[in-house]
Amino acid sequence: MSSSNIPKKQHYVPQTYLQKFSDEENYLHIYDIKTNQFRKQRPQSTGYGKHFYTIEHDGIKDPFIEHFLANEVDSKYVNVINKIENSKLFSDEDRLNLSTFIAFQHLRTPAQRENYNSMVTKFHKTRVQFEFLYRKNTGTLKDMDNMSKAELAELERIVDEGEYGVSVPKGHSLKFMFDFADKMISFINNQNWVIVKAPTKSRFITSDNPYCMLKVKDVAEWEGYGLINTNKFFPLTSDFLLVITGKGSKVINFKFNSSQVRTQNLLTIMQANRNLYSPNEKLLKRLVEDMRKSKG
Repeated sequence: MSSSNIPKKQHYVPQTYLQKFSDEENYLHIYDIKTNQFRKQRPQSTGYGKHFYTIEHDGIKDPFIEHFLANEVDSKYVNVINKIENSKLFSDEDRLNLSTFIAFQHLRTPAQRENYNSMVTKFHKTRVQFEFLYRKNTGTLKDMDNMSKAELAELERIVDEGEYGVSVPKGHSLKFMFDFADKMISFINNQNWVIVKAPTKSRFITSDNPYCMLKVKDVAEWEGYGLINTNKFFPLTSDFLLVITGKGSKVINFKFNSSQVRTQNLLTIMQANRNLYSPNEKLLKRLVEDMRKSKG
């Protein structure tokens, strides 16, 4: 495939998902946390990065990951959601498909790429610190004999304080996404599910980091991907929320009141990376204002 045929806009929040949070005119109402600005735009122009998944091999762009996500992940969402919206029972395959969509949605975001890069950077700098000290103490540090005491002290300070950059290739974080996906899919698929419906006049919002985790009360230990001692919340549409809680295979239907929907929406805001998405501008502005007041 020529570079000109590779899509530049590569969505980390799929259009099919965003459409379920758009208004009657197919607009999303968006709040940008970083710029503190509200705007509205179409799903196709939202939640993407330029060549976010494209990998280059010998100068040739490879769109495999973008195509895989579009054809093998994003496509699994619509059919399952249609069944939920129409109160139809769904099969084991439907459950696996939705688990796949949710797992990849969590792992593919800019927030998770940043988390991975931060983890790798921290590990690399710690390793460099140990290696520097070892070589310094054993006299095997390269060019050590040609350094003045001041130069050696400055180098030691830079290493100790980590005042240098570490470039993590994009391919590494994408490999991590695939390596961890099967484990997370299996985890989600083997948990009890509660499908929550919002009341008629209430709506769930979502974000660019929609897989929310909340530590179970009075539990000291928990793990970042929600493997133990957490409840997980994933807005499915503006009308439905999935709560993932406890090992099992039950599917329970439940209804929230407006106060409970508001609480969930505030959790979505707190765990968003940068952008919030809502089908209603007034709702979004009210929630953002409530969050500001709660922070004092």
